[in-house]
Amino acid sequence: MMISIFIAEGQTSFAVITGTMIAINMMLQLVFTLTIYTTTEAKLRNSFYVLSLVKPIVDAYRVAAGVESDDAPGVPTLMEVQATKIIELFSECIPALALQTYAVLSTGSSSAKIITSIVISAFTTGFTSASISYDFDCTPALRRTMPGYYGYIPDQAWRRMVCFMSLMASTSLVALVRSITIACVLIRGGSDYVAALLLGEMALYLLYKAVRGDMPYWIKIPNKLLHVFCSVMVRVVIKFVSDSCGLVQFRHPFEVGGAYWTASVAWGTLILPQIAARFYPEDGPIDRDTLINLALVLSLLWTFVFAVFLMTIKKKYYVTFWDTTSGKAQIEKNFFTNIGNNTVALDENAVDIICNFQRTLWEPFEEEAKQFVMSNWEEWEKQDYKWFRKAKETQDIKQWGLMSTKASKERGLAAKIRLDDVTTDEVSSQCYSGNEGESSGRGG
Repeated sequence: MMISIFIAEGQTSFAVITGTMIAINMMLQLVFTLTIYTTTEAKLRNSFYVLSLVKPIVDAYRVAAGVESDDAPGVPTLMEVQATKIIELFSECIPALALQTYAVLSTGSSSAKIITSIVISAFTTGFTSASISYDFDCTPALRRTMPGYYGYIPDQAWRRMVCFMSLMASTSLVALVRSITIACVLIRGGSDYVAALLLGEMALYLLYKAVRGDMPYWIKIPNKLLHVFCSVMVRVVIKFVSDSCGLVQFRHPFEVGGAYWTASVAWGTLILPQIAARFYPEDGPIDRDTLINLALVLSLLWTFVFAVFLMTIKKKYYVTFWDTTSGKAQIEKNFFTNIGNNTVALDENAVDIICNFQRTLWEPFEEEAKQFVMSNWEEWEKQDYKWFRKAKETQDIKQWGLMSTKASKERGLAAKIRLDDVTTDEVSSQCYSGNEGESSGRGG
């Protein structure tokens, strides 16, 4: 739609940039698909879904039907679906919204079509962002795994509706305010100023993660160098998307973190827009005072709808918005919480951490993990759980299984030796008693 509007208004360069964003999104979707799938057939099939634009439909069916693919180990269907949405936000939705806003503020063009397109783009970005947070929170498995984080969406139907609508409005307003901010800085200072702003925010965030020892991302990648590269890239994408639309899911300790997320969104939505609007040139095509008032109104409106969102969620989850727990500390907490409840479902969660999380994150409690697996190995094998059959294929679990089997054989051998010793002692005792009797008889 935007490409045709730009061409109709003679802004060919904007149309080309928009087309480039779409192409980049398709390319990143293909790279992601080819990375997570292991078999050639799965790679080709899912690449066709991406290129034919039916991947969202296929993914929606997989989530609804609860279909998990064995061709993408370690990446649940829900995670795959949300990752594709995040890639779309990063490479197409957010940049396109910023471009449209820049086109209006730099040229003064305020046709009904382009304004309508901006509003639609903002709400599309907000809907995608809100649906990611909503879907994650309403997943039963995640609520069981991290009940202290997932479960904030209320149970009543009307409260759920209000919660989702306020969440969508909140993320839409963050996206719109952010695009106005970027456009104002770009018009006044050029691309160098925008780069300085974005890189400054990103550098501060990466430094924060590095100082806390939280830079390694949780997804398991055997190659250490590749894992370092992927960790940095994922952190950059998540921070960019979080700042650009206030995606609530990213307050998770594994991602941005509660306190940092709240501070970043407040800075980018309440303070920075007012600075940027005053940075807009006085002789620009849009009246600067009008722009300043617009930025203020949007910031206040976001404050209202976000307050509505907070009032609809369960109050015990407020703490997640200012929590300072690191991802590494949260993983350790999850592990020991799971193994302390002695249920099969939580045993599966604990083993999943060892199988699917990067080793450096659970090395501090490796000995406890090993003892937990070895002590339960015989029972899990006896029950032949499906999740345990998959877990045994991972290197660490397999190694601990061999140690457990060896220890079990040694215990069996030791028990047999003790039994033999007891039997020999009984026989010897009986023989001694009998001989003594015979001696007494002969003596008599």
